[in-house]
Amino acid sequence: TAVLIQNGDESLRIDMENDDELDKLINQFLDYERAEIKDFRQAINTFSQDLPTILNTLRNLIDSQDTLNSDTSGKGLKPIVTNSGKPIPLPKVKLKADKINGKIIIDEITILENIPPLAWEYKLGNRSALEWILDQYKEKKPKDKTIAEKFNNYRFADYKEQVIDLLTRVTTVSIETMKIINQMNL
Repeated sequence: TAVLIQNGDESLRIDMENDDELDKLINQFLDYERAEIKDFRQAINTFSQDLPTILNTLRNLIDSQDTLNSDTSGKGLKPIVTNSGKPIPLPKVKLKADKINGKIIIDEITILENIPPLAWEYKLGNRSALEWILDQYKEKKPKDKTIAEKFNNYRFADYKEQVIDLLTRVTTVSIETMKIINQMNL
């Protein structure tokens, strides 16, 4: 007599003299999959089937953000000139993240608020995608004097609207990506 125990229970008891039953027992043993492995495989299959829908939803969200923000070129912001002919200075650039209060401080007059905590969890290396973008768009003066004089023509003000648009889209993508990752961890 041969007994197959699976999940702590007797799954099959057969007569060892019967070749067909012995074959059935061996196949059942080899095909056995623990419940948590089976659930994981099922979650992967479900995720694989849902992935095209998730990607289309993300694309639509990004497209809708593009549509909402299509009237901003993001380039060529110029100082406002008063009647006296003197330009009003552009606001001082900050580009700081305030994760605790869910804010991104763009400059002295522009603050993006109500950024969900989940958006800060999506990391690129050791920092969030939002913090990475803020760092990339900061004005940095080159150390080399010649390069600073001849090629240092980057001004954040020229890209302010583009950066705001990018931050809103990356916030959406970060949140949706973290939702997917969290669902996979269930």
